[in-house]
Amino acid sequence: MMKRTLPFLFAILLGAASAAHAYDPPYLGTSATNTNPRRQGEANTGLWTPSTGVIAFSSLGTTQAQIINTANASNYITLTGSLSGSPVVAVDGTSSNPALTLSGKGTGGVVFRVNGNTQASVLSSSNTVNSLTFAGAATNTPPSIGVTGSDTDVALTLTTQAAGGINLQTGGGGRQVRVASTASAVDYIQLTGGATGTPGTVAASAQGSDADINFAVNPKGSGAVTSTGYVIPAGVNRVATQVDKTNATLGNVTGLTAPIKNGKTYSFRAVLHVAADATGGHKYAATSSGTVSAIIYEIRSLCNTTSVNVITSRQTTLGGSAGQAGCVDPFTVVDGTVTASSDGTLAIQFAQNTGSGTSSVLVGSSFIVQQIN
Repeated sequence: MMKRTLPFLFAILLGAASAAHAYDPPYLGTSATNTNPRRQGEANTGLWTPSTGVIAFSSLGTTQAQIINTANASNYITLTGSLSGSPVVAVDGTSSNPALTLSGKGTGGVVFRVNGNTQASVLSSSNTVNSLTFAGAATNTPPSIGVTGSDTDVALTLTTQAAGGINLQTGGGGRQVRVASTASAVDYIQLTGGATGTPGTVAASAQGSDADINFAVNPKGSGAVTSTGYVIPAGVNRVATQVDKTNATLGNVTGLTAPIKNGKTYSFRAVLHVAADATGGHKYAATSSGTVSAIIYEIRSLCNTTSVNVITSRQTTLGGSAGQAGCVDPFTVVDGTVTASSDGTLAIQFAQNTGSGTSSVLVGSSFIVQQIN
């Protein structure tokens, strides 16, 4: 009986061992004959260790993912599934605020896809020291896109493909601003904020590599350029504090100056309310701190007391002057055009005709200069 029983038991044990081997799960490790794990019906698939401290995920003999050892690591990645929402890739560990880093290899970037389509790409930039930042925000505070880096001043550039423009939209898609493309553009608009002032000032200016750049504001159709406030060109000025003269040396009237640019032609008109000493009288001229290729202006002065023009004089050189004594309440207009041959400051000048007493240009006198063709 014993002789029959022992072979039967060995057969049972061998069968059990064979059955257990057929359903072995993937295993971790290597052997002298097989460096990849195996599973019944799917060879070379599972976890294995291609080198010390590395756990690899293999499928049909090809590594699909790796976990690389970091000595004494205190922070790590967690993968969390979800019953009905979105699974989560997160960071956990002993540090208070560990970040998550995604990195391509070499010059490879990081691509974000949804439904199989690329939605965003982070491209490689050699020797990067400055980078983008994206930050959410609390209630009543807008999220932000910013920059950070080792440079002191870091600008932000938005670039489109080919002739594509840049649109700024609000209200779920309503276009508010569009920056159109200009091939090989070298000139551009610069918008500049302003510090505290009385009043404060912000600026829109033309910038670029060209020496002279026009600034065009073009309404559409029959539309007009409108403003809710006053439009005051740089060439519109006034006398804010009375200017007194006690001698016959011409000097710039404070407030009655304007910048002029090389190669440009300007028309100008000065209106002066004057109180003159009867003996000292009054005298006028137009000049520039730069050079001009042409200038012509008319000086006309009406005496309010007599309603008679006491000065009518045409001048064709910088600083050409005309004056008179006797009228104590003249109203004077200086009208002309000038073409600059260098950058400078156009100015209206005033003095007494003969040094005696005090003659004054009164508050409210004005100066208008505008560029013309």
